Amino acid sequence: MYPDVGGPFQSLQEAQSVIDGHLEDRRVPKMCMKQAKVSQVEMAIRTCLYFPDGTRKRCSKSAATEKSRDEKRRFVQALVDNHNNDHNLFGDTVYELKDVLQYYAICENHRVYYHFNFTAKTKGADDFDRGTDNLFFAEVKNMRQGEEHEELLVTCFCMVKPIDNGHCYGCKNHGRVNMKHPNEVNAFTGGHLDICMPMTLKTEWSDEEGEEAEEARIRHMYKGHRRLRKKLRELPPDVKRRCLTITKSTRVED
Repeated sequence: MYPDVGGPFQSLQEAQSVIDGHLEDRRVPKMCMKQAKVSQVEMAIRTCLYFPDGTRKRCSKSAATEKSRDEKRRFVQALVDNHNNDHNLFGDTVYELKDVLQYYAICENHRVYYHFNFTAKTKGADDFDRGTDNLFFAEVKNMRQGEEHEELLVTCFCMVKPIDNGHCYGCKNHGRVNMKHPNEVNAFTGGHLDICMPMTLKTEWSDEEGEEAEEARIRHMYKGHRRLRKKLRELPPDVKRRCLTITKSTRVED
């Protein structure tokens, strides 16, 4: 359900390096300057807009919705796989993910908690249980380390019943009334403070106009760099040297 890039890894940096290599192995010709026969500026623009495999970085609204759904499923699939491994489940006892039903992120005490409801069943479910999926609740705590790296800690992974109604301010205050939590108050960590801090902002955009406007903005930005370098070539050497010192951090070669 998610790309197998090896592991386990000793650090997030190591994992990121392997993921970058995974993307590089799938680099398409249009993202290679020599193969595409484009200028360095054009390749810089494409790098802003696309991943190495040619996938657009800024998705359309419909694609963003589908991508978000797929990412959540992959995330929960990883949780299920981790649960199977930690409890030495194998063969007919292995849980298989069926559907991701609910998701919400809660900010509390400077930490972010992710709450999930999903269904799963064991491979060896008999005919009596085959038509019934088990309902689960999972909580993951985001242990951010600095600006770039984070560690995710599973703080709860348990089966719940449709009639369970454990109280969670984090989900309730933001309209996630259908999220099923364990009845035991200490079963999960986040959501016990009665605060209202929305984690997302709703935005509206046109699929096509959004992508076109973004590309136009980026091209205009790099066009400005080309004009700057043209003007610099026309300046006296001593003035040019001082200007290059000031603009060195934003220089882009043609």
